Amino acid sequence: MGKTRRTRVRLVGNTNPLGLNGVVDFLNDHEDLMENGLGPVDTIREQLLNVNVEEKLNALQSLAVLVQSGKKDKLTAICQSDIIRISAPYLYDRDQPLRNAAAGALRNFTVCMPEVCELFVEQDVLTPLLTLLNEYAQDGEWVPNFDAALGQLDIRSDTFLQAINLLWNLCESSTLALETFNQTQLIGSFIRCLDYNIFGLDIAISVAQCLLVVTEGNQKIWNALTQHVPEILSLLNVTGSYGHQYLRTLGAGILSNVPALSAAYTCNIMNSISETLQIDQQEALSNLLANHRENDQNESISVMDFNVEMEEEETEESAALRRRQQELPTPAEIAIKEVGNLLDAQRVAAEIITNLVSNDEEEWVDSDGDEASEGEGVVDYEYENANGNGNIQNEDKLPEALVEVIKSLSIIVKVKNDKIKYYETFLIQN
Repeated sequence: MGKTRRTRVRLVGNTNPLGLNGVVDFLNDHEDLMENGLGPVDTIREQLLNVNVEEKLNALQSLAVLVQSGKKDKLTAICQSDIIRISAPYLYDRDQPLRNAAAGALRNFTVCMPEVCELFVEQDVLTPLLTLLNEYAQDGEWVPNFDAALGQLDIRSDTFLQAINLLWNLCESSTLALETFNQTQLIGSFIRCLDYNIFGLDIAISVAQCLLVVTEGNQKIWNALTQHVPEILSLLNVTGSYGHQYLRTLGAGILSNVPALSAAYTCNIMNSISETLQIDQQEALSNLLANHRENDQNESISVMDFNVEMEEEETEESAALRRRQQELPTPAEIAIKEVGNLLDAQRVAAEIITNLVSNDEEEWVDSDGDEASEGEGVVDYEYENANGNGNIQNEDKLPEALVEVIKSLSIIVKVKNDKIKYYETFLIQN
C-alpha cells in the first residue's frame, strides 16, 4: 500500500527576474512592441541561418548578450521568432565552438527568463541536448582538461558544464522535461561527474544541483540512486573552500530527497550540514568587500594592457583566443561566486532541516495506487540494509544532532536573511 506525502519545501528556488507569471503573459503584455521592428533580433536570425560557422558563432554570442541585457522588447521578439528552434540543433553540431556557444546562449536564456523553459521544450531543445549529454555518457575516457593559459576548462568540458546547467533549468521548470529525462540512462554518468578531483569543482557542483532537482519527489530516479549510495555518501566528507561546502551540502540534499536514504542516513546528513550552518557569513562578506576595491584596480590595469594588444592585427586563432579570454571571470566575480556558494550552501542546509522535520511530523495518506509501489520498494530495501533486521523504531525519533541544530535554526535563518539582503545590495551597487 503506497503512501502520499504533503508538499515539501523546494531545495532549489526558481527565479523570475521579469516578474511575470509565464511566457504567455509576457508575450501578450508586449505584443505591441513587435510593430516597431527589431533589427538586432532579425540580424541574429539571419546569421544563424548563414552557412558560415563564424556568422553562426557571432549570432549565438549576440543572442547571449541580448538575453542578459534583459530588454523586454528583444526577449519578446526572440520568443515569437523561431530563433530557439534554429539554435537548438547546434547543441550537437560537429563544430565544438558552435556547440559551446549554443549551450551557453540557451543556458543564459533559461537563467534570465525561466518562463521560456516550457517554450524550449515545445521547440524540441531536449532532443539535441540529451543526445549531447549521452555522448559524454558513452565516452568512458572523457575527463576535463584545465587550460592553464586561459585558466578555464577545455571547450568540450565547458560545453558539458553549460549543457548540464541548461538541463537543470529545464527540469526544474518543466514537468515534461523531467519526464523526458526519466526515460534516459544518464544517472550513472552524472554520478561519475560528482568526483571533483577528476572533473573539477564547477562540473561537480552543477551536476549535483541538477541531481538535487531531478530527485525531488521523483520515484523513478530513486531506484537508480540506490545503486550509487557510496558515491553520494562520499560527498558528505568533502572539505575545503565554500564551493566544497556547497558540494557537500548538495550531496546531503540529494540523500534527503530520497525517503529511504533520508531515513537511513539522517545523522550523516545532519552532521554534514551542521558544519555548513556554523560558518560566519558576516566574516565572508566583510572579506569580500575589503578586497573589492583592490580587485577593481587590478582589473582596470589588465583591461588597459589588453586594449594595447588589440591594436595588432589578429589571426583567426588569436581571435578565438581573445573571445575566450573575454569570457573569463574577473577576480571580483570569482570572489562573489565563492561567497555565493556559501550563501547557497546555507540556504540548502536550512531547507534540508525543514524538510527532515516536516517528514517526521507530517501525516501519511494511504493510497491503493500502483504508482507508489516502486518507491515503496526502495524504502523497504534501504531500511533493511541500513538497520540489519529491519527495525526502524529509532528512526522515528529526531537525532540529537538534529535537535541541537533546530534549537539554533531560528537564529541562523534570521541572520542569514539579513546577510542575503546585504549581499544582494552589494551586487546591485557594484
